[in-house]
Amino acid sequence: MNPMDLMKFAGKAGKFKEDHPKVIAFLKDIGMQMKEGDVLELKYTAQDGTEKVTNFRLTPADIEIIDLIRKG
Repeated sequence: MNPMDLMKFAGKAGKFKEDHPKVIAFLKDIGMQMKEGDVLELKYTAQDGTEKVTNFRLTPADIEIIDLIRKG
């Protein structure tokens, strides 16, 4: 990733944290409990009621990224 993209990402990440404090609070709450092999599930609900759900088993790299978001 080039430096300009990193700067854009940092600005957008800050805005995301500002706009969605519950997400950051959730990550802070579970952050210290998460470990490799745990499963994180995500659910999307469209305005028309359509739902999609997925999950993934956490790897050390996933936890590192979530920690960066949580601390950043």
